[in-house]
Formats: sequence, C-alpha cells, structure tokens
Amino acid sequence: VGGMGSSTSLAKLVELLVELKVKELEVQDSSPGKEKN
Repeated sequence: VGGMGSSTSLAKLVELLVELKVKELEVQDSSPGKEKN
C-alpha cells in the first residue's frame, strides 16, 4: 500500500524535470550569437 502515491509523485517529478529541460533548451536556442547547425 502506498506504492501508487510514490509512483504518482515520481511521474510528477519526471514531468517537472522534462519541463525544466525544455525551458533550458528554449533559452539556449534563443540566446544571441549562437548559430544553429
């Protein structure tokens, strides 16, 4: 019992990490002076 709750929080954690990564990549892409290959 309680495994459901931990897996849900884990999914939330992963979701947050992915969101952060996406924002990070967006910032890198929009940074000036960086050429895209």
